[in-house]
Amino acid sequence: MNRPVFAILVLTICGLALSCGCEKDAKGPTDEELVSKVVADFQAAWAEHDLEKLMGLFSDSFRDNEGLGKTELEVEFAEEDVMQIFELKIDGMEIKVEMGKAKVNHLEMKSAWGSLDLRFALEKEGGKWMITSGGPEERLDAMPAQY
Repeated sequence: MNRPVFAILVLTICGLALSCGCEKDAKGPTDEELVSKVVADFQAAWAEHDLEKLMGLFSDSFRDNEGLGKTELEVEFAEEDVMQIFELKIDGMEIKVEMGKAKVNHLEMKSAWGSLDLRFALEKEGGKWMITSGGPEERLDAMPAQY
């Protein structure tokens, strides 16, 4: 058998082997898994009180429920030491991904004064899921006078 025919035969056999599923599935994580990773990173940054890491998960175009942008939120978090006051729990979270947008509901911010139900919307920016809007839904039992 001459070399060109042998090379074509080898390439054909390799191509058939790959197309028959002999190659490992190269599919990446789903959008839901990627959003779950953002939430896990959010929780880790919160637990570590790492404001820089936490704010890295927010889009520059972020707006919270009261209209605060990313920069204003960062200042508020730093001034009020929010990550020290509240513990973040993600046990009951729900993620819904549709048409390139995601909603994350039921992250719980717990403190001695009660709980807040945290909700976020995320969108892909540059191929990466970023928090674009959201914030807590009021549910505190009682807040001390200084807050």
